[in-house]
Amino acid sequence: MSPTDIDRHFLALGLDSSASFVQVKEARAWYTKAFHPDRFAKGSKDFAKAEDKQKEINLAFEELKRWFQLDTSKTPHPTKAASQASQRAGEKT
Repeated sequence: MSPTDIDRHFLALGLDSSASFVQVKEARAWYTKAFHPDRFAKGSKDFAKAEDKQKEINLAFEELKRWFQLDTSKTPHPTKAASQASQRAGEKT
């Protein structure tokens, strides 16, 4: 999965790519409650939008969960890691 895919999943949960997995879980819970289809009349436009948003939330959470599990070293997001490395290199000079 490319860094841009990961960024998209973080954004779907209203987070930036430096968020921890705990923050991902909290955001998922908040968005699930806010956009749960049961909160809207069945067949309405809002119901359909809520279903789509719920699918997006679930996909983002599952992909980020997998990404955090694969990252056994618990290093920051690749995009952030690159910028931090360049900052550290600048500090050494």
